[in-house]
Amino acid sequence: MKHRRTVAVVAISLAICLTFTGCWDGRELNTISLVAGVGVDAAKGKSGITMTVQVGKTGQTNNGKEKESPTSKYLNYQKSGDTELGIIRELTHETSRRLFFGHNQFIIFGKQEAEKGIKPQLDFFLRDQETRLDVWLLTSDTTAGEILNTESDLSPIPAMDLAQLIANQKANSESVETDILDFTSKMESEGTSPVIGLVKIDRTTKKPKFLLSGMAAFKQDKMVGEMSEPETRGYLWTMNKIHSGTVEVKVGNSGSSLEILEGSGKISPKLDKNNHVSVSIKITAKLGIREMTNLENVAFPKAGMLLQTACAETIQKRVQACFQKSQAYGTDIYGIGKMIDEKNPKQWDSMKNNWEQIYKKIKPSITVQVQVSDPGQINQFKK
Repeated sequence: MKHRRTVAVVAISLAICLTFTGCWDGRELNTISLVAGVGVDAAKGKSGITMTVQVGKTGQTNNGKEKESPTSKYLNYQKSGDTELGIIRELTHETSRRLFFGHNQFIIFGKQEAEKGIKPQLDFFLRDQETRLDVWLLTSDTTAGEILNTESDLSPIPAMDLAQLIANQKANSESVETDILDFTSKMESEGTSPVIGLVKIDRTTKKPKFLLSGMAAFKQDKMVGEMSEPETRGYLWTMNKIHSGTVEVKVGNSGSSLEILEGSGKISPKLDKNNHVSVSIKITAKLGIREMTNLENVAFPKAGMLLQTACAETIQKRVQACFQKSQAYGTDIYGIGKMIDEKNPKQWDSMKNNWEQIYKKIKPSITVQVQVSDPGQINQFKK
C-alpha cells in the first residue's frame, strides 16, 4: 500500500512538472526563430540604421511537416528604422515566428556606422532581457549586411562560420575578442579606449571566405582607425593576451618559423615629480623551432642565439608599431590613463582633460626577452 502511494505521488509530481515546463512543449519551438548573427549599418540616404538579422532555417513548417530541400540554410531579415526595437517590431510583419536573441553569436557594425558611433545601437542589447553581455562585437571594412549575405564553403550558415572563426582566432593571436560588457566598460572609462575585431571578405578564391584579422581602434564609441595583423599581435603581446601563434623571422638568407609556447606581457606607467609620464613594456616569450632553413650547417647554440635576437627584434617592432599607431589615432587602447588614475588619482585629475596630447608624447621603453626551446639561452633586446 505504501509503495502504491509513493508511485502515485511521483506520477502526480511528474505531471505537474511537465505541465509547467515550457521546454517540453514542442509547439513553443515552432513559434520562435533563433537569431545567429546581427548586423548594423548606417541607413542609406537617410538618418537611422539598417539592421540585418540572420536566423537558421529549421526545416519544418509550423504544422511540423518537413519542407522541401531549401536552397539555403538561413534567412536574412533586413529593415531600416530609427531604433533596433522598432525594426524588430516591424519584422513581425515578415515572419510568423518571434525572433529570439538568446543564442545570438555576435553583432557586426559596418564601417560607416562604427565611425558614427555605436553607443546608441548597444543600448538595446544592454537593456533587453533576452540578449547576453558576452556576445562578440565586430567591425567590417564593408557593410555588415554584405558580411551576413556572404556564403562560404565551410558552413551553410554564414553566422555560424564566422562564429567558429572567432572561436579559433586564439590559434593565431592576430585578432581580438571583445564582447559587449568589455566594450562598454572601456567606452565609459576616461583612461582607456576599446578595440574590437575586424572582419573582411577574401574574394581572391573561387568562393568568398571570411578573414578575421586586425582590429579597429575606438575613441569612446567611435571607430578612429584600423590596426594590421602585426600591429594587433603587438597589442596582444603588450596586454598579456598571447595564447598561441607563430613568429616568422629571417636570419640572412634563412627563413625560420617558431611556435609561441608561452608568452606574457606587462605595461607599467610611472609619474615623476613633474607629472611626466614614462611607460615600460616588458615582453617574455618561449618559442619552439618548427621550421628552419639554410641554418642546418650552423651549430645550434649559435643558430639559437641568432633566432632569439631576430625574434626579439620582430616582437619589439610589432609592439612599437602598435603603440605608435594608437598615438597617431589619439586613443589610449592600453588603459594607461586608467592605471595612472588607480595609483595617482590626484595627479590624474589634473591630467585627464589633456590626456590625448600627453599620450601622444609618450616614448615607451620596450624590453623583449626570448627563449628558444632546447639548448638556447635567453637573449634580451632593449630599445
